Amino acid sequence: MQGTDSDLSDTGADTDTDTELDTDTDSESDVDWSEADLVLPAVTVVDADGARGPVWVVVDNDRIVGVLDSAPDVREAIVVESARGKFVTPGLVDPHVHLFLSGAAVSDPAWTLADNLRANLYFGVTSVVDAGSPQAAFTLRSASESVTWRGPSVRTLGQFITVPGGHPCELAPGPACFFPDSEQAVRSFVATQAAFGLDGVKVAFTDASHSPWATDRLPDAFAEVAFATDLPLRYVHADSEAEALRALELGADHLAHPPFAEGVSASGAARIADQAGSVHTTLGAFSGPGDVLADRVPWDTLAPVVPAGVLADWQAVRDAPDLLVAGYADEAARWHASARSSLRELRVAGAPVVPASDAGYLFVAHGEGLHRELAAMVELGWSPQDALTAATRDAAFAAGFDDRGLVAEGLRADLLVLDADPLNDLATLSAPVRVVVGGRSWTRAQLRSEWQPFVGGNTTALCLGDCPDGQTCQRASQTCQPDVCDVAGQLDSPCGPRRACDVDLTCADLQTCDPLDPAGTCSPEIYGQNCVPFDLDSFGCAPSGERLEGELCDVRFASTSCARGMFCSTFDSRCYRFCDPAGGEPACADTQDCVVQEVGGEAWFSVCLSR
Repeated sequence: MQGTDSDLSDTGADTDTDTELDTDTDSESDVDWSEADLVLPAVTVVDADGARGPVWVVVDNDRIVGVLDSAPDVREAIVVESARGKFVTPGLVDPHVHLFLSGAAVSDPAWTLADNLRANLYFGVTSVVDAGSPQAAFTLRSASESVTWRGPSVRTLGQFITVPGGHPCELAPGPACFFPDSEQAVRSFVATQAAFGLDGVKVAFTDASHSPWATDRLPDAFAEVAFATDLPLRYVHADSEAEALRALELGADHLAHPPFAEGVSASGAARIADQAGSVHTTLGAFSGPGDVLADRVPWDTLAPVVPAGVLADWQAVRDAPDLLVAGYADEAARWHASARSSLRELRVAGAPVVPASDAGYLFVAHGEGLHRELAAMVELGWSPQDALTAATRDAAFAAGFDDRGLVAEGLRADLLVLDADPLNDLATLSAPVRVVVGGRSWTRAQLRSEWQPFVGGNTTALCLGDCPDGQTCQRASQTCQPDVCDVAGQLDSPCGPRRACDVDLTCADLQTCDPLDPAGTCSPEIYGQNCVPFDLDSFGCAPSGERLEGELCDVRFASTSCARGMFCSTFDSRCYRFCDPAGGEPACADTQDCVVQEVGGEAWFSVCLSR
């Protein structure tokens, strides 16, 4: 007896393989369809090969085994009757996301990797490339290929190869950055990460438009060594035409952004078209600040799957624009205009442009961000058919997924069921009525309420759900770690810097820097770091800002943090200046006293207080 779409959504055997299959099948009369798992009946398929239908799409395990002109004789399969008469496209591929970032301006809002993965599926994105992330991404990539996985496929590039003060660690060093000091260091780094399952590399050429100070540029020799890898994906972050062309000459394949420092020339676009494997649109990364400040964010569309804390963060910036680094919104608007100009030239030159969201970057939502890129492509002259092809077949090829991107026999069953023809309105792609990923079918309601990335819950150390008792989700790495401060003041430990030690935590007694000598103990110097109290027994280095003594401050934002030699009190949100209680430097003003702050009867640090 055949099933209906009232059956459970979790269909098909638990496999997720990328083996190359023969896409040619026997004639329909010679095939026994009775063992199929899922049938989408009488649908119109729309993919890179155009529209055709009505056809019956038959799925067995995680593969499409038939695209038939008539109904097959199935007895055991789930026939998704709610799909009858609707439109079916391949699942979308986003070749540029950051799963370990939420899009918030700060890391405080509660969110997990599971939120980002769910959002991608909810908006029809079934395959992604994590284009710059901490090493925990290797665990995620491995999990996404396991038999218990129920989420999008993941490729990863690991950490950025960059320089201190360069993108993406302009304001502070972080777990997504690797700073090599030699060609051998680059070679060893790539080899070590390849052993963990790296899919490629990402090199960032430092760009003055991103850095609030002058920085060194990654040497060409370092980039050339990185691009010499035999890994399939070689990404470069470059802001100008000259840097993009230099990277391509050194061995890069994929431009993570169109040139955005200024518009690309016609001749430059022609050279990029001849040499690049793909160019990512990423316009949302530049329009995001302006969209938030102008209240152009589709709050209601995002609310079902984007964490409330992330949206509240965006709304806080909307209501208080000075929370952004001074001049950032204006500069981003300029980059946006230049990137659009570059994309127009690249389209004329026939460059392999693919929509890519840069999701996780400031104010770019996972999943929904890709649809903004599709809409922008149509505005810039691509036809809906070409934009759909770019987001499916072309993006899959560029991202190293060679078994998807079309609705064809033998390919992976990543599919979207739509209410309307996407070639008439691409926006319908953003609201699929059903998402099939690896042969498993979900409605949007099920994705909101029932979906879990694993069968049986969280089976890894990643924060893909609640961490086990006695463990805390460390936000920067999105891993579950014991509620013990092995290193007090560690940037993302349970003990700070933005989280005070709870009474049940044990914090090591370790001073990591000297508040009276921040320049000497907090490095690299380029970050302008400050030495501030992390916990009840330690100090650590954190980005300094511009707020002066007595001014209101907010440690969540670099621009509203206190200047070097001060710290932002959590009691009254004002900056206080450190001082030497022994009477040395730094000293307080004549109208102030150097007052010792004590914890448990022991001196911790001293600050200047008015008499």
